[in-house]
Amino acid sequence: LVVTSPPYCNNVDFIRHCQIELLWLGLAVDGDDLGKLRHGAITSCEAMAHADKDEGDLPRLVKIIANKIQHRSNRRYHQVVRQYFVGMAANIDSTYKVLQRGGKAIYVIGDSWFRGVHVPTHRILNDFALKSGFRKTKVQWLRRRLNGRPHKHPLSEYVIEMMK
Repeated sequence: LVVTSPPYCNNVDFIRHCQIELLWLGLAVDGDDLGKLRHGAITSCEAMAHADKDEGDLPRLVKIIANKIQHRSNRRYHQVVRQYFVGMAANIDSTYKVLQRGGKAIYVIGDSWFRGVHVPTHRILNDFALKSGFRKTKVQWLRRRLNGRPHKHPLSEYVIEMMK
């Protein structure tokens, strides 16, 4: 069984928000270590989007979303979206590999909006799970979620249940 709430694609720097804990636990000793962690983590914000990060082979829907965002903003949100989904595809593949037959993975994940473009994270990750080999998946709406920033679009959280 794997139960997780991976990073959301919401322009929040989770490494920065956890830097005290990372330093206290000895997982980082200085800013250089934090930078390395940020570079290696699943991209969730502009600070983590780097030109040399893999943007691999993405599904058509992700490419369409990223292109729409790129046309609406001169910021790197389109890179965040591309790199986030490359990282999450690898994460789901790894989860599938470590689970035994009959195992289950449960992900709690939120959708996003960038520059008026909806990013249906739950739908895309569900497709990744099926592509990875999970034999059965179920997506359930969990709740409306709050965003700490002013936002005119409603955000939701979902539970994705994946059975191997």
